[in-house]
Amino acid sequence: MRTPLMLALAGLGAQLSDGSRGMAYGVTFPDVGWRVVARIGVPGTVGTFAAVWGPAPTPTPEGSTR
Repeated sequence: MRTPLMLALAGLGAQLSDGSRGMAYGVTFPDVGWRVVARIGVPGTVGTFAAVWGPAPTPTPEGSTR
């Protein structure tokens, strides 16, 4: 019981450290490549809306979907 708890605490510390460094880097980094943001963000947005507003899967008699 002690080993999983220690691993969980070590993982929590690593996540907090990594997250805080990433947030600080994002705040101090002034050069945003807006072309890259558009190339990644536009298709992602289209895919998200297609998944949300697209047709629902058709249930089969066995209970699975096609």
